Amino acid sequence: MEMLPIWTVLVLCLLANLPGDQAITAGTDDGAERWGYAQVRPKANLFWWWYKSPQRLSSPANPWPTVLWLQGGPGASSVGQGNFNEVGPLDVNLNPRNTTWLQMADVIFVDSPVGVGYSYVEDPSALAKTDAQAAMDVTELIKALVKEIPTLQSSPLHIVGESYGGKLAAMIGVSVARSIRAGTLNLTLGGVVLGDGWVSPIDLALSYPLFLHTMSRLDDSAVGRAITIGIKMKQQIAAQQFLAAYRTLNDLMQFIDGRSGQVVDELLMYGVNVTVYNGQLDVICPTIGAESWLKKLKWDGLQKFLSLPRENLGYCHPLYDTFMRSHKNLRFYWVLGAGHKVPMDQPCTAVYMIGDIVNSPGRK
Repeated sequence: MEMLPIWTVLVLCLLANLPGDQAITAGTDDGAERWGYAQVRPKANLFWWWYKSPQRLSSPANPWPTVLWLQGGPGASSVGQGNFNEVGPLDVNLNPRNTTWLQMADVIFVDSPVGVGYSYVEDPSALAKTDAQAAMDVTELIKALVKEIPTLQSSPLHIVGESYGGKLAAMIGVSVARSIRAGTLNLTLGGVVLGDGWVSPIDLALSYPLFLHTMSRLDDSAVGRAITIGIKMKQQIAAQQFLAAYRTLNDLMQFIDGRSGQVVDELLMYGVNVTVYNGQLDVICPTIGAESWLKKLKWDGLQKFLSLPRENLGYCHPLYDTFMRSHKNLRFYWVLGAGHKVPMDQPCTAVYMIGDIVNSPGRK
């Protein structure tokens, strides 16, 4: 029989220690971790795991931040992948990670949408069927966590999403911002971070052929065929033929192997800090695709943003520089030497980058 990964056994032990029906959370005796379930809709339950940073420093002028991490897919587990593979305190073998994001912030991992990881529904009809529903579910979770985690009301919350989680992070950011403005959520929204985000399928799909041509993955004859397939998908999306477009995207992937901008605009309009970071070598969500959808924003600061030079940050390694451009409440990071999962490929760069993004007192 195939053995379960060590981290899976650990989480199952934690779940086994949850109290009965009168409570939905548990934690360590020293208060460094809490985990549990929140019912966000009838028969729909999200699982979360909160870590308090051992480096926690805070002052009224610069409060200690909190990162809420969302995995992509949709269908990948934040508690499993983001935590043990990327930014949590332990790796998949339960060894300490010296580039954990806990150096810069408290971190909450959420298995979202319901049905992913340890989140569950009591009836299949309660599964989230739209991104909007998934965003509302996480907003309801955040409302519950404000009561469950005492530090959260005074800790700026930064919603970080990777891949498809980046798209959901933007939508959750809008939902949270609206709740704050309506007075139904007492929280400081520190910002929204889109990590190699799957934001605009059209721009990303059309970027594949040119990107892979520059990487010598496609030759001159193949790139033309790939562009034709990408244009076909764009036309199908415009005609709302979404199933056909999905199949065409699969055709594009097979051919290569063989050889949400409105939401971001609303965040910027609200004054929410928006950060986009992209790995230079990301083939799933190429950087040129992210640049393409960003250039279509209606935000009034866009032209000034595009006119500014990039800053070379040089966090960790001279061969893998990180470039950043910033104007008002929009930032873009170009991370060299990284693919789709920046914290895995360039962990040192990622921890310094998130420290800058969340304005962490833990920065050195």
